[in-house]
Amino acid sequence: TNLGSLAFDKYLDLLSRASLFVGLGEPFIGNAALEATRLGTVVFNPVFKPHHRFGAHKPTSHTLSSQHPMIERLGMPCVINLDINNSQQIRQGLQLVKAYHANYPIHGPHPCHALPEVSVDSFFCRIHAILTSDWKAGCLRPPPFIV
Repeated sequence: TNLGSLAFDKYLDLLSRASLFVGLGEPFIGNAALEATRLGTVVFNPVFKPHHRFGAHKPTSHTLSSQHPMIERLGMPCVINLDINNSQQIRQGLQLVKAYHANYPIHGPHPCHALPEVSVDSFFCRIHAILTSDWKAGCLRPPPFIV
């Protein structure tokens, strides 16, 4: 179903009530999967084998191991990394989602969370590093409160 354009708060409410967020391979590194894990929605994260060359028409050697490499390490039960072309993996993933929601009902407490590097604290640490960096030296100093 195409829901059309939603206000951000309505979008977050819808995402928080979803049982599953399915990545289809693109867009790469979008924010919706990060928001889904923070709200307790299980994410199907497509993996790329071999790794996908990001920016194939640009001078870069950057490759992606999945649609959302940042959330790969969260793993079960928040993120299910799978080959979306493998029907057996999809069936197994759906069984895992069903078992997850038997233990963690939608709108209930859940073990999923936001990654530390996308937290508000991390954002302010990056801003601090930019503002206090020595631009002429070409390097960023970590904030004094980062150990």
